[in-house]
Amino acid sequence: MNGGPASSPVSSETTAAPKAGGADGYCEFLETLTPATLRKISAHVSSDVHFRDPFNDVYGIEKMHAVLEDMFDGISNITFVIEDRFDKDDVSVIVWTLSGVLFKKPWSVPGTSRLTFNADGYLTEHIDFWDAGAGLYEHIPFIGWLPRALRRKLRIAP
Repeated sequence: MNGGPASSPVSSETTAAPKAGGADGYCEFLETLTPATLRKISAHVSSDVHFRDPFNDVYGIEKMHAVLEDMFDGISNITFVIEDRFDKDDVSVIVWTLSGVLFKKPWSVPGTSRLTFNADGYLTEHIDFWDAGAGLYEHIPFIGWLPRALRRKLRIAP
């Protein structure tokens, strides 16, 4: 198995690392992400990365790795498609769709992420924006009816 030592899911080598691929490299990493390729996260992400989504707010590559690993435990057949990308200096904004199988049913959620890179091309911040209610809570057996009902009740007619 390529990657870090068996005791760590992320390589912790201290030799001078080459520059990372910046937004291009990280976006390619996301679109090809699988449980097997997750171990290559250190080629794209800084050790002190900040990752935030509707359920997590973590600092450090090990914790980001754990969040993504947990995603693969809960959702099968994951695909991540970047539909658009906007770049300005060291910041990129990506518009994406995450799809897979959740609770044995096809599932999909659209979202947007703000990505920040350091001068060496490593990701230093990944902030996700997506609707956790429609994207997840409404799909949970036995309780999904509540957020769906609230959404219908609060919907304003055009």
